[in-house]
Amino acid sequence: MHFYEMPVTRCSGFFLHRIVIPTDVSGANEAGIDVAVTDDSVFCSPAKICQKSFELPRFNERFTGLPYRFVYGRTILYAGQEHRLPGVVKNDVNRDGTVIYYKDDPEQLFGEPVFVPSPNGTAEDDGVILVPVMSANKRQKPIFMIVDAEAFARFAATFHPFHESPWAFTQYSSMRQLVTKN
Repeated sequence: MHFYEMPVTRCSGFFLHRIVIPTDVSGANEAGIDVAVTDDSVFCSPAKICQKSFELPRFNERFTGLPYRFVYGRTILYAGQEHRLPGVVKNDVNRDGTVIYYKDDPEQLFGEPVFVPSPNGTAEDDGVILVPVMSANKRQKPIFMIVDAEAFARFAATFHPFHESPWAFTQYSSMRQLVTKN
């Protein structure tokens, strides 16, 4: 039995949640609703912001520390009404909307998606999503897929000459200016 022939399960634990950590708890927040303050401890309640299974969340890093609208990730556990296993997810956290880029082949396994902004882009989703895609079928070569982040459609793909492709971009980093406070 191949993994794609196995029954699809719905898992209650792999969802995108947001936790807002307050910087001032001197009474601005009503205890028991979104934050509890007791004995110099703060307990924050997570809010589910995506109704689809969601793993490895990434967003436009230009919005680090700022309000952002779009989060990208992968999903392997949710089969919608189409009975297809999805691959990459774009979630609009402001409108509770989700767009899914479905796999081209049921034997594909999507790795960690990474958002790369357009150099001169102004919109938050102006850029591409880089996704390593493996296959459970040894006869199929792995691909490196590029998805247009705004349209959420395949932009390009390249085949790898070998099967040992990375699942994740663990060495991914971005150059940032160091900011010092006086």
